[in-house]
Amino acid sequence: MYMKKGFKVYRFLVFIVSIIALCLGVFLLQKSRQILINVNRYFFLFSSFKVPAVLLVLECASLFFILFKAPELSALIRKRFNKKNIFFTVLFFLGVIAFSTNRALIILFCISPIAFPLIVGLFFVFSKYPNKYINSIKRFVTNSIVLFVSILIAIVSIEVYLHIARPHFLGFGTKRIGDFTDFTSKGYLAEEVLEKRKGVFRILAFGDSFAVCLREPGKNYHDFLQRSLDARYGKEKVEIVNAGMEGTGPGYFFHILDRYGDSISPDAILVSFFTGNDFHEMYFTRNQIGPVSEPRDNKERILGYLRFKNFWLYQILDGRLQGVLEDRRKEQELREGFVKEIGSFSKKTFLKMERDRMWICEKDTRGTLENFWKENSGAISAIREWCDKRDIKLVIAILPGQFQVDPDLINEIFNRYNLRDVSMDLAYPNKMLADFFKEADIYYVDLLEQFQRAADDEELYLLRDTHWNEEGNRSAAGIIFPYVEKTVRIP
Repeated sequence: MYMKKGFKVYRFLVFIVSIIALCLGVFLLQKSRQILINVNRYFFLFSSFKVPAVLLVLECASLFFILFKAPELSALIRKRFNKKNIFFTVLFFLGVIAFSTNRALIILFCISPIAFPLIVGLFFVFSKYPNKYINSIKRFVTNSIVLFVSILIAIVSIEVYLHIARPHFLGFGTKRIGDFTDFTSKGYLAEEVLEKRKGVFRILAFGDSFAVCLREPGKNYHDFLQRSLDARYGKEKVEIVNAGMEGTGPGYFFHILDRYGDSISPDAILVSFFTGNDFHEMYFTRNQIGPVSEPRDNKERILGYLRFKNFWLYQILDGRLQGVLEDRRKEQELREGFVKEIGSFSKKTFLKMERDRMWICEKDTRGTLENFWKENSGAISAIREWCDKRDIKLVIAILPGQFQVDPDLINEIFNRYNLRDVSMDLAYPNKMLADFFKEADIYYVDLLEQFQRAADDEELYLLRDTHWNEEGNRSAAGIIFPYVEKTVRIP
């Protein structure tokens, strides 16, 4: 009688957990509408929401099968289960929930209601019928070990090959490791720039992907700035050395300046600070080698291999997969009429990217942004000190994000993410930077207000790209040129 009551309590608890899990699973699946829209994209399951969602649904099916369709297993559990087992089961569930602060533990919570009764049931089955199952278990364990070791050897072999061969067909021809070859490998600069021509006033310009975008056709804002300088002072009198590099920030700028600045011999420094992501790139901590990245610190690099996500093989496969998925998203949006033409990113990815960047404008996160800047503004101060020691003028151009400029994009983000109740000040990050530059006695020019006015009449950005089109680059150069001319005092 006691055992029956214990089993009923256990079944009731598992039933309640299953119902909760089912509801949560349905909720998460609703978050993952893409699965329901296009079943053939099953690999979307491997995102943070979708893995727990699918596991929860499978868990419910498994639990009902164990409880109601496996009488022998249910009988064994019923015979052995008591109040002590129930207590530890509940304690285990609560413990997993309490520490579910990352994806791995969330997944563990999702599968724990299946795993616990299965392990308990299988333990009693094997203890009661050891001879019947022991040989099967040995074969299973042996085969599993052989399979695991084989996969591990294959992964390590491929990883070693990638590190040694660095095949060009995978994109290993370019790199960003803080050396001058970063620029020569991409064709951005030649070694001749390390020798300055006599009588030339040289401006060394730093920037991230904004300084690279449309560089090849000569329609980058540095190109327009160079033409304005040529028109005013004559050709070959003033030279802009564009040391822009995508995926970088002030930390990388100072590293290159400190290492090659004296060889380049600039008479002025122009630094472009992009509010969209340069707050997160204040230090140069990672090398980019083709399609993979790794920490610059040797200790961090070695310890990083304890996680498979840091393997070069994983980064390459993940990058290729994300590229395929993004291409499919763009094609689907065009096919279903969500967009009229394909842009650099899908609409879904682009809006999420811009929404994530808007945190710097939220009034509720203002304190976080201010503290973050105080702790990480050292690279800007280091650039200023380098310039002061050599009596070189430093000018910083504050480049606004499209989420601060484009009124249509702002409205679309607010509607899509229901941000009507979120208090925003789109100009605050620029004001904070301006206050810092004034206090540090650094010349700066902020493009935000003039870009906001220009955006009402013309398109300044490439389609779903975050970077400027030709008109945007021309407008930026038009704003920067008179300020540089006034502050730098070109002879």
